[in-house]
Order: sequence, then C-alpha cells, then structure tokens
Amino acid sequence: MAPKRSAKEVMNSPQRHAKKAKRDPLAEKLNGQLREVTEALGQAQVTSEIEKMLSVVLPLSLGEYSDHRHRFQQQVVSGIEGLLGEVEAALLSDVA
Repeated sequence: MAPKRSAKEVMNSPQRHAKKAKRDPLAEKLNGQLREVTEALGQAQVTSEIEKMLSVVLPLSLGEYSDHRHRFQQQVVSGIEGLLGEVEAALLSDVA
C-alpha cells in the first residue's frame, strides 16, 4: 500500500497553484476601444434592442481587419460611423 500524503504536501504541491494567464496587449487595446465606442453609442438615441444587438456585433465587426471584413461587417461599421456622427453633431450643438 502506498503511503498517504500529508495535508501540508498537498497544499504545497505545484499542481495546486493556478497558472497566471498571459496578457494579450492587442486584445486589451481592442476591449478598451470597444468600451469607448459602446459608451459613445449609449448617447445615441437608439432602442434598447439595437444597443443589445450592437454590443454583440461590435466585437465581431470592429475586431476584424478592414481588408478582411465581410460585406455585413462593413455595413455595421458604416452604420456605427453614422450613429457616432450624429452623437458628435449633438454634442457640438450643445457646446455651441
């Protein structure tokens, strides 16, 4: 019969320590940019359903390189560009 390990040995075992996740600076940068766009779109006058849809579609569209985007992704990006243009115009009129 094999000897049992003590509780101290089990706790100090290297297999029990969680590995540190590697940081991906590009993914962090993309997530920060997506947060900023989502916050700006929060100021646009759109329904909650559209906000939910955009929160799902944004990472899939803006996270893709522009020369690799599908036609649908290009339409989403141009639509977001239009919404952000409206938000910018509203902010500029408030300032003026």
